[in-house]
Amino acid sequence: MASADKALIYEYLTGLESIHQAADSMRPYFSDALVWHGCAPFDTQRGVDALWQSYWQPLLGSFSGLRRRIDLFLGGECEGQQWVTSSGYIIGRFERDWLGIPASGRDAFIRYGEFYQLEKGRIVKAYVLNDLLDLMRQAGCWLLPPSLGLAGFVPPPRTADGVLRAEQPAAESQKTFDLAYAMLFQGLNAFDRADKASMGQAQFWHSDMHWYGPAGIGTTRNLQEFEDWHQLPWLAAFPDRQVIWECPMFGDGHYAATAGWREVIATHSGAYLGHPPTQRHIEFRVMDWWRREGERLIENWVLIDMIDVLRQFGRDLFAELA
Repeated sequence: MASADKALIYEYLTGLESIHQAADSMRPYFSDALVWHGCAPFDTQRGVDALWQSYWQPLLGSFSGLRRRIDLFLGGECEGQQWVTSSGYIIGRFERDWLGIPASGRDAFIRYGEFYQLEKGRIVKAYVLNDLLDLMRQAGCWLLPPSLGLAGFVPPPRTADGVLRAEQPAAESQKTFDLAYAMLFQGLNAFDRADKASMGQAQFWHSDMHWYGPAGIGTTRNLQEFEDWHQLPWLAAFPDRQVIWECPMFGDGHYAATAGWREVIATHSGAYLGHPPTQRHIEFRVMDWWRREGERLIENWVLIDMIDVLRQFGRDLFAELA
């Protein structure tokens, strides 16, 4: 992809002290036709003014000294579209309540995932997830059963090489993409609704794999924990779940990434996160970033809009906070 696209997004991401102070300061980065898809309760916003008023202005009003810690930064092409993605933490002093989440008066770490599609040097589409459930945890407002996986801080890549501002070898990018794609569509989607072995996950994952899930699920440190603490509860609740192809998905060197606002679809057929089955059709907003080591995937950072999942169950966590 064009290095200028990566440079533009990197400048935008690191500009919390200047770019995000007013709607006008954001306009050079966005197309007038911007469509911005955010996590619940922001959902879809159209145009810079709507994005500023619904998201950035309230966020800046509640947190002081905002800055980013960028752990992952990569880009690539999907079906002719140019995409750049990043994940890490937005950090700031939580001084005023935000979305009904009570201010702690301390630094808060808001885990983020962002995907940007660019055309002619401007952002035309964005997907943005913040782990607001984890922010509730930090504020002492946990409303769900304890996570099976480790709750709390999600680390950057163990190799400390996840910020890819330079062009990466095309062959390595394709190799990582192919492996992640096979894991999703030839592995996860092969589940026979009876035996987890039907997904053949061991062939895709390194023996020392780490899976960094969202609040409500948590971090797992090997394939056994991944299966016991995420996959099996997930499949018990959503036995017919399917991963759906959505652009963007791309590789960049030893990394790959994907995002979608209905990347997984399922029927809520079993209890999940303390909520009884509703038999409703559920669509999951999901982001994944993978790191490949050799012939296997070894690290996977995952964000799921868990508040939106619960909203589809009929539960409004923000109303419960109030």
